Amino acid sequence: MTELIQIIICFITFSLTLLLPLNIFDSSNKINNSFKLCAYNLIINCSILLIASLLPITISNVTIIIFFIYVTIFFKNYIKFIKENIITFKFNLNATLFFLVFFILSVNMINGINLGWDAKLFYFQKTISYFQNNTFEDLKNLGAYYYHPHFGSYLWSFFWKISFVNIEHFGRLFYLYLYCFSLLMISNYISEKTKINKIIFLFLIILSYKYSIFSGLQEVLIFSLLILCSIFIFEIENYNNKNKFDLIFILLTSNLIFWIKTEAILYVIFLAILLNLSKLNLNLKIFLNIFIIVIIALRVLIYKHYQFQLNGQSINYNLEYIKTLSPEIIFSKIIIITKFLIYYTLTNYLLIVSLLATLLCQKKQVNFVKIFLFLNIIYIYAIYILRANDLESNIRTTMDRVIFSTTGFYIIGLIIFLKKRFLTSKQNL
Repeated sequence: MTELIQIIICFITFSLTLLLPLNIFDSSNKINNSFKLCAYNLIINCSILLIASLLPITISNVTIIIFFIYVTIFFKNYIKFIKENIITFKFNLNATLFFLVFFILSVNMINGINLGWDAKLFYFQKTISYFQNNTFEDLKNLGAYYYHPHFGSYLWSFFWKISFVNIEHFGRLFYLYLYCFSLLMISNYISEKTKINKIIFLFLIILSYKYSIFSGLQEVLIFSLLILCSIFIFEIENYNNKNKFDLIFILLTSNLIFWIKTEAILYVIFLAILLNLSKLNLNLKIFLNIFIIVIIALRVLIYKHYQFQLNGQSINYNLEYIKTLSPEIIFSKIIIITKFLIYYTLTNYLLIVSLLATLLCQKKQVNFVKIFLFLNIIYIYAIYILRANDLESNIRTTMDRVIFSTTGFYIIGLIIFLKKRFLTSKQNL
């Protein structure tokens, strides 16, 4: 019973990341989409936590400072709304469904608390370090794998700390919260005023959920953040730069992704390519390219300042091995990669449905999704062809997660396809 109450408390606490600092019910806001405002709040808060994770401030002090500031802002922003809605008992189906799905999946997570191999080896060590009030500089004392990006571990530790119980999986529940919110947000792109979006949300959950993706692995964070990026890019492509905030928040989200996984730098570059091919004007394209260069340079400078190793996978990727690659070796690797790529694609039901819908959708609206898919396929072949260690063993342990990471980006193709079919059938009626 205590853990069930704790899940409810965690949900309420996590919800502050969606409700603050922007008031999502403020009629004076230029953006009247409450889901988008929630996403903006989420990215702002995660960006604040990213900055805090790099500073010489203990996580205990960060939680105290943020807690009191945000409680104050919350009551300032929402006291009127709370009074009106508690008195009238207004019912919000989206919020209720969000909570119920989160609650049920949280119970499932708590009943299976084992950690994935990479989580034990790389990420949980950083989580414990932050939880014990060490700082970013102390991560290099963790051994050979400290070079892995730390931000997912910091989120894990931060929400573990504010759960007020010494149980680590309550920190991982934030991963689940982010996953549920991103799927709920993209589901509402069919229509916010129909029940079909609720059905689509449940459908996406059923297709994608399994405990292993919440076993401390970082791919689910990238999956969720790429869903948000796909929505923002869709807005830019179809609303002709009317909302410059979308670009800003794509860039902020890219920066978050950049600090979650080593290979995420490629996803950031993919997003930059898509934006350079989009309808953004020249000045905005210059701005986004400068921003990407700056965040990469900052990462290099921060690592050098703290004497972190920049190329942590020199054993797996090095020029000496690449020089030994003959056409015969490359061809044999391509055969093996293709075989497993087909297999792991077919076992990812959400990916299959999303790609089929994208290919069936004739609209130019999905061109950016197809370009991202093309770039991602090239990336998958490149990382395994150039990798020096045992290919098949490495593919068996990593490819399903590599594919899952970007699956979130393709869901927008499914949503566009369903939106066209749904609206057409509704008009025919």
